[in-house]
Amino acid sequence: MCSNHRWDAPIGRVLDIKELLPGDPRLPRTTGNGRAWPRAAGALVATAQLSMGTKAGRGAFEVIRFFGPAESAFSIGYKVAPFGATRRGGIRYITDLDLYEISAVLHGANRYATLLSVKSAPALETKAFTGVVAAQRRAGLPGRTARSWCAAC
Repeated sequence: MCSNHRWDAPIGRVLDIKELLPGDPRLPRTTGNGRAWPRAAGALVATAQLSMGTKAGRGAFEVIRFFGPAESAFSIGYKVAPFGATRRGGIRYITDLDLYEISAVLHGANRYATLLSVKSAPALETKAFTGVVAAQRRAGLPGRTARSWCAAC
């Protein structure tokens, strides 16, 4: 976990991450702003633990909690593996990539890459949150998709 893709100041670690394809019943019912989740969108769902023992981790938690699900944004850093993508009909289909990091950012490239919830665990002196990075699966789905985990990039 990084803040604004800055690898020199990590803010936490990913505890669990999974890709949910369009139609998966585990997808959120609504987006961070309360609109219905797009039927054509899947998601990359991550649970992360912020490092509350560092100034950067505590600061990131406060910012994420302050902005909440409607305004918190996330982004990922990845590299498509050689021969890990194909193009058909103007759509790039990614089948293999190396995911390097997830970052809390001021404005994500993908409008669906938002916070699901913030939880605290005071006994562990850590805070955890679950974020979602949407995977847009077909051309024409609304939203900005540059450098996000998507098929429309």
